[in-house]
Amino acid sequence: METFGDLRYNYRNNIKRLACQLLVCFTVLLFICITWIINNTKLLTFIQYQDDEVVVAIGDGQVLGGSIPIAKMKFLQAWIELHRDELIADWQLAVNGESVYKIDPLR
Repeated sequence: METFGDLRYNYRNNIKRLACQLLVCFTVLLFICITWIINNTKLLTFIQYQDDEVVVAIGDGQVLGGSIPIAKMKFLQAWIELHRDELIADWQLAVNGESVYKIDPLR
């Protein structure tokens, strides 16, 4: 027969084991969430050309909304390719609430 001290010891060990298991589960869940966010978040740029507007993904140049003339769109995608590093750096600054740097405009 177990004494009160034995029961208390077993209870504490069970609580510690449960706390460790919960911590591991929480850590795994957090890792999965962060991985999903990183893989599913697109960096965007909003472009206005005369009266037209378009939203383009910085990573692959995919049009996510709006439209501009096709000739200008091809020029825009080439510009994004040339300035991708600057766009990503500006995105990070904007996310952190800092002032962004000016990037040479389309010419």
